[in-house]
Amino acid sequence: MALHDVLLQGLAGLHLLVAGAVVVDLLRQHRSPAATLAWMATLLLLPWLGLLLYVLAGAPRKRSAALARYFAEHVLPDAPTAPAGVCSDTEGLLRALGLPAATAGNALRLCPRNEDAAEQLLRLIRAARHRLLLSVFSFEADTAGERILEAMRERAAAGVQVRMLLDGYGSLNLSAPGLARLQAAGGRVARYRPLAHAGSLRGAFNYRNHRKMVIADGAEAWVGGRNLAQKYLATSTDGSHWTDLSLVVAGPAAAVFESVFRSDWLTATGETLAGTPAPLASPPAGDAVVQVLASGPDLPDDTLHALLLAGIMGARERVWIVSPFFVPDDALHSALQLACRRGLDVRILLPRRSNLWLADHVRTSYLQQISAAGGHVLLFEPGVLHAKVVVFDARVAMVGSANFDMRSLFTNHEVAAVLYGARDVASVAGIVEDFASRATAMTRVDGFASTALSGALRIVAPLL
Repeated sequence: MALHDVLLQGLAGLHLLVAGAVVVDLLRQHRSPAATLAWMATLLLLPWLGLLLYVLAGAPRKRSAALARYFAEHVLPDAPTAPAGVCSDTEGLLRALGLPAATAGNALRLCPRNEDAAEQLLRLIRAARHRLLLSVFSFEADTAGERILEAMRERAAAGVQVRMLLDGYGSLNLSAPGLARLQAAGGRVARYRPLAHAGSLRGAFNYRNHRKMVIADGAEAWVGGRNLAQKYLATSTDGSHWTDLSLVVAGPAAAVFESVFRSDWLTATGETLAGTPAPLASPPAGDAVVQVLASGPDLPDDTLHALLLAGIMGARERVWIVSPFFVPDDALHSALQLACRRGLDVRILLPRRSNLWLADHVRTSYLQQISAAGGHVLLFEPGVLHAKVVVFDARVAMVGSANFDMRSLFTNHEVAAVLYGARDVASVAGIVEDFASRATAMTRVDGFASTALSGALRIVAPLL
């Protein structure tokens, strides 16, 4: 037997030995059956590459209650309560999972237009007098990004406490002159789980901070699905810009968003921010009822998944979902099919093509089953639809950072505003209808290659 044959057999045997040990480790972690099987298939079918992927992205999720403890210690129970009958059972469920109660007395502004979102963001930044806190997954040093950095630099130079938290992977390549000017003016910049300082390679690409928040003085917050870049904050003539939805909330809910940022900053830097959030019982800015939903490994429960599952199962008229990706777990997928069978108006609104080729193909089999059950699948174009919105009946709407996929559901740190007032839910629904007016119904894909590829990718969907 040739030497190279002996080496190949030896490598194959070593791979099986190491992969077998990892599989035993997987079985001890009590992951979902789908995730366990997906990792087993990856480890066994992709020799050595599967092991590398597991090292980089397969670290077991370590639950903590860091954010729940921060809420319990710093979000005071003196927020204005909602009028009787406004909140649904969803509000009580989220409180039972350790999240703060819904607050009344908020003013809202929905920003579906890119230019309006940019204008409101810059206005909020320039209005800050004490603290300006920014957290984002992806920040690009293009025209819009430099404009934001310059506005933040001006606030820092004026003596405002300016803190910017960037995800260590999503903003990996950001090294802008504006960033240096901001720091020179007194602003602080930190990266959440930077890849080069993750402590070890294991899980280096997992558990990203996908939250998007800009908070001024604990009194006003700009949140939603937009990252900070030109394509999110301007409209291009060739239709290559991205369509999204941001929400500006003024009032006590902004102080709760600030608490989420403070907890994230403490985790990333070990530093406790100076100052305190605005009092939750401050004079009302409006009459909107808002509950802050945070989700991620810094909470003991899967709060986002719980809201979606309970909302779908409890809906009586409609379930509308807007997301750039659609990769549900088995429970949510079954709940959506049952909602279709119950005769509800189920609409899934997605971009015809997102920015991830793999996600566009893995969604096909899920969507075909939703369509076969009586749901409506709508594909938006031109450009990427990046908004993350859910509407249940006329009683609950959610606008935030979370995609409808397993990474947002179980791995990323996410945040959203949950709205309960009928008028505000109707406003969100109106924006969804406007998005839908620019979409067309999905046609059934019967090609052998397409359906086979989608079915194969569905095996590894829990890893996407």
